[in-house]
Amino acid sequence: MAPAVLNDVEHGGLGELNLRKRNEELQRELRRSLKREETTRSEMERGWARLHAVEEAEERLCSQLGELEAEAYEQARRYRVRIAELTEKLDRAFLCLSTVKNVGCKEAIAALPRPSATPSSFGGILNIDAMSTVARYCMQFIM
Repeated sequence: MAPAVLNDVEHGGLGELNLRKRNEELQRELRRSLKREETTRSEMERGWARLHAVEEAEERLCSQLGELEAEAYEQARRYRVRIAELTEKLDRAFLCLSTVKNVGCKEAIAALPRPSATPSSFGGILNIDAMSTVARYCMQFIM
């Protein structure tokens, strides 16, 4: 009887025991593999969610940047128009002052557009009031 048990253990018993151990190892490896797969899938889903959030943020930033560019363009256009207006006023003021310098105060006063006043209304007197009249006329181009 002992030899039969020994024979069974040598051939069938150990083979079955080895198969069971191997099966358990494979099942453990399968569980670890499934867990790694689930972890990887979870990480990938979180990555996709972050990617989606980043894409939405990029779209919002692009939209805001476009609005800011349009606003900056409009502001620059307004500044250019204002600079052109001020340059024109300054040119007229310089022209007025150079006229006063070149032709004299009396003649400049005579050239002033005054519907109710004539050059003779100053009586030919060149005084501080006449100078201030010319200065006020020239200043209207600056202000």
